[in-house]
Amino acid sequence: MYYIRSPEIIYRKEPNGGTVFNRRTTIAREINLTAARIFECCDGDKTVNDIAKVICEEFENVDFPIALRDTKNVLEKMFEHKLIVKSEDKVEPEISYYEKYKGVQVSGIRRPLWADIEFTLKCNLKCVHCSANAGFAKEKELTTAECKKMLDDIQEAGIIGVTFTGGEALMRDDVFELAEYAKKIGLAPVLFSNGFFIDNSNAKKIKELFSIVQISIDGSTPEMHDKFRGVPTSWKRATNAVRMLAELGHIVMVSSVMTSADMPEMRKRVELAISLGAPIIRLGFAQPMGRGAGIVSELTPDQTRSFVAAVLELSKEYQQKIAVDIDEPLEDLFNLERWDKKVAPRKMCGAAIHRIAIDPEGNVKPCILLGGWPEFTGGNVRERTVWDIIENSEIFKLFRSMSVDQFERCGICTFKYACGGSCRAIVYLYNKDRYPEKDRFKALYATPPHCFEFKEIENVIAT
Repeated sequence: MYYIRSPEIIYRKEPNGGTVFNRRTTIAREINLTAARIFECCDGDKTVNDIAKVICEEFENVDFPIALRDTKNVLEKMFEHKLIVKSEDKVEPEISYYEKYKGVQVSGIRRPLWADIEFTLKCNLKCVHCSANAGFAKEKELTTAECKKMLDDIQEAGIIGVTFTGGEALMRDDVFELAEYAKKIGLAPVLFSNGFFIDNSNAKKIKELFSIVQISIDGSTPEMHDKFRGVPTSWKRATNAVRMLAELGHIVMVSSVMTSADMPEMRKRVELAISLGAPIIRLGFAQPMGRGAGIVSELTPDQTRSFVAAVLELSKEYQQKIAVDIDEPLEDLFNLERWDKKVAPRKMCGAAIHRIAIDPEGNVKPCILLGGWPEFTGGNVRERTVWDIIENSEIFKLFRSMSVDQFERCGICTFKYACGGSCRAIVYLYNKDRYPEKDRFKALYATPPHCFEFKEIENVIAT
């Protein structure tokens, strides 16, 4: 039996092993040095014995029987997770996404896995909660040629996935050209859309180009969604888009933003997503940023606990029908309820470490939720490469140096490594006015205002 790397898998070599990324499901897994070397050996002309011999030759103090046993176990796990395929005969592996990344330089700096790109701020809807203040295109948005160069930079930096978002990304005339280019150079494009412009004329093209499509539905009825989104028929367009893509067999995810007033209808939104054929729904809470400032109320710890508990209950109840999850920025706190201490500890949110963000004019920031504050810009893709910004900009260095152990109150919390201190953008939003401008980044080290465990800690301290 011969083993071959799946052509759907993107592999990135790391200092301590590797990252394997399924571009169809966008699921990423980190593997250790031994597993990484075994995966690299799956080139279509090696049996399990051949691979075990390589492990014996390249790793010290490994006997062949032990290497053979461990190699068999690793290969079976990889086959189970569809990282590799088997063949009775020797085969020539496809020039797959593996080839695109195996030569990426390994750096001591952890390279982000994902880039969230606002390709335009232009949008046809008028969502009351829009954190990006989307509506009209920015004056100096990147051209097609500049976007392609940016995508090249992203790939050369070792980043694997790219989110096409906005605004509404489908309002760019060149969106399919850019998605096709991203896919051609080995990136995994994902589309976040309001669904308004998805119809029979482009649904198959979208399925072909984007690994996953996320569509926003913010109400179980047209009246609720259209009021929230500011445009009549937007609910009908969004639900039709989900149904159409699901019927084509595509992975389509529903994103649903809520306020405290909407919580009683959470179950209805889950059932709507099931009826449309979506395999995943992510429930989020509107935040008082962008257009939401002054409209959306601050989320209290008690509301957060109720929301997280309700989503957890729904995720268990409907697990045979749909995956129910929590969207950013509360997803870290969801881990408190599901924490398994065997899981690798989180010492920080994903900003600058797992993800980066790029706005329509090419400004690179650690996270898309930090987009409204110019002080978080690390550089611009018109002037510097993406990797240079990640590696050398002061703001990215700051985020890489941060740890939950440094945050107010978080250091004494039992669950600090479950959530990693939660979303630093929300922490900054609620605490930036506590400090003078010269010390503004101290706000990043404050306690999450919505953390229900923090409230319990305060009660313990008080007594």
